[in-house]
Amino acid sequence: MRESPGNLRIVHIIYDDCDNPWLGGGGARRTLEIYRRFPSHCEITVLTGFYKGALRSERVGNILYRRLGLPFSYLVSRVTFALCVPFQLLGLHYDVVVEDYSAFSPCFSFFFTRKPVIGSFQNLHSRKAARGKGFFKALGAGLFDAMALRFFRDITAVSPDLTDIIKQKARFKSNIRFIGVGIDHALFGIDRSSAATAPTILYIGRLEIHQKGIDTLLQAFALLSPRPKLVFAGTGADAALVEEMVRKMGLQDDVRFAGRFANEDKAGFLKNAALVVMPSRFEGYPVVPLEAMAAGCAFIGTDIPGTADVTGGCAPLVPVGNVNELAAVMQRVLTDADFRHALEIKGREHSRSFEWDSIAKQFYEFIQHSIDLSGPGQKRH
Repeated sequence: MRESPGNLRIVHIIYDDCDNPWLGGGGARRTLEIYRRFPSHCEITVLTGFYKGALRSERVGNILYRRLGLPFSYLVSRVTFALCVPFQLLGLHYDVVVEDYSAFSPCFSFFFTRKPVIGSFQNLHSRKAARGKGFFKALGAGLFDAMALRFFRDITAVSPDLTDIIKQKARFKSNIRFIGVGIDHALFGIDRSSAATAPTILYIGRLEIHQKGIDTLLQAFALLSPRPKLVFAGTGADAALVEEMVRKMGLQDDVRFAGRFANEDKAGFLKNAALVVMPSRFEGYPVVPLEAMAAGCAFIGTDIPGTADVTGGCAPLVPVGNVNELAAVMQRVLTDADFRHALEIKGREHSRSFEWDSIAKQFYEFIQHSIDLSGPGQKRH
């Protein structure tokens, strides 16, 4: 990336971080992977949520994490985080703010600073993310989405589909750009020779029943015969509920919960998996399919924006909530070695084009462009 004279001070706002026990999702990983690749003249501060056992302030490489709020529960943590952000913006010194927008903890940073503010969108929560969370949460998500689209002047979106929707709805349309995700290319070096001897279905990611379609996965898994092992790698706000579902369905002998894991441990799960399944009801631009394919795993997902974009026709996608079709595709991948091998080859080749270095370069250039647009005499539309 091109170096610029003087320091560039960036404040990035995102509730989630990689070790957050309630989330620890792809947005947090994306933030870390992008900023760790920024030029040395950049001073990066990430404002994120506080949780039990976390440090209030922690430096991870070139990034300073400041954790805000109270850790008593997931809801308290999110709400108090959002309430603390304005005070940080009024007290810190910076050149630009990036807000990872979420309707579930909106910070509305554009109200608290005169510096350029970039809205980074993983989702419009009023579309699908608030469904299944109650009437008032859905109503609030709709209101907050509308406010965000009215006041953010510079916007990045994580998928082509989301980018097109935002371009239709945003008040300021001149600086909206799709910037996706990347993967760790060390995944291409995974030795998967042990996968064939112990077939395992892997779910990797946040345990959130509604969004991630974990109910659909368990119902489809129960139909398989013979039944392999199913491993859940990750945790989340619904972890206890998922374990209860497994017990009620009588699947406890076939399902293992690996819990939270470090990013460097991901390869160990992928090397032993026959396939990775992610039957989500909605997604932004998920990285799990790419990581699975890079590791040489067959991947099965749902036919939704985001997952369909990122897999590029190289993975079987089933309709959302279709238990029987998901079970049939899983059964075929497990029993048809030629079909599984073809998916592994296509997926690995497809995933090679997703580079974190390229994503970081695009994001850095977008920040520079947004700062230039905020200069005197610039008109926004």
